[in-house]
Amino acid sequence: MGLQFVIGGTGSGKTAYVMHQMAKGSRDPQAMELYIVPEQYTLHAQEEYLERTGEKGLLHVEVLSFNRLVYRFYDYLGIVNKTTMDDNSKSLIIRKIIEEHQDEFIWSRSIVKTGLYG
Repeated sequence: MGLQFVIGGTGSGKTAYVMHQMAKGSRDPQAMELYIVPEQYTLHAQEEYLERTGEKGLLHVEVLSFNRLVYRFYDYLGIVNKTTMDDNSKSLIIRKIIEEHQDEFIWSRSIVKTGLYG
């Protein structure tokens, strides 16, 4: 099927559509379906998939967060021990960008004043 983005408002049936499409695809023994969800939603998405489809397991479906997807790519490409930035490093970089481009951001002064990055 390739890559497909499912976009819509709350209650528009996105999850039902995705679950239906994945269940259809999981009947093909050669296909592997990847369901990419936010970090905190992976377990719930797995449980919901099993509940909605009535399947007993996730043999041809994998629910991944964005972080796990990155590690899957690292593994596939043979990249090991890749160092990533921690939250403090990200905050420092964001602060530096905000300070250097204050005039371009309407909201930057209020962020620095409230102590969010200051």
